[in-house]
Amino acid sequence: MDPRMSCFQHCESSSCTDLPDLEADVTYRGYHNFISNKKDAQDSEESDDEDVSTENHVLHKKVLRQDMVNEGIKIMSYAVRGPLMIRANELERQLAEGLERPFKNVIKANIGDAHAMGNKPITFIRQVMAMITYPPLIESDLFPEDAKSRAKIILGGCRGGSVGSYSDSPGIEVIRRHVANYI
Repeated sequence: MDPRMSCFQHCESSSCTDLPDLEADVTYRGYHNFISNKKDAQDSEESDDEDVSTENHVLHKKVLRQDMVNEGIKIMSYAVRGPLMIRANELERQLAEGLERPFKNVIKANIGDAHAMGNKPITFIRQVMAMITYPPLIESDLFPEDAKSRAKIILGGCRGGSVGSYSDSPGIEVIRRHVANYI
């Protein structure tokens, strides 16, 4: 058996991913299996990684150092209220005071709030969501037939006809199929 896979148990169902075997005696355990053979490390030209020994073999734990991270990632910030928002507020204030600008209003798109920018909500999605979360709505006259049909298809793909039921790890098959067809 591949030593990298020795700490994993294989699922009986092909729909789920391999899960860590919590009973396994391994030196390094993490969310991802960042363990590779010592041989793999020797094959690479440069290795600043750390060796971990076990009874049967030597494993190699990869280590991420700060100098390996792209500079753009290091300086990145989530500036919802940063310089862009400060400037937008300043422009709004100037417009309110009557200052002439080549535009009449400021659209704040820094957080992706499409509705605040005046975009209409996508009604179809909301209608389907309402019906799959409360199926008796399917029988009402409140919704168009295409939304009712989609809600019935989705509920038909759910165990027990309920979106509240557990699904396979990758998600509800009918929804995965719709996504794959779209792509």
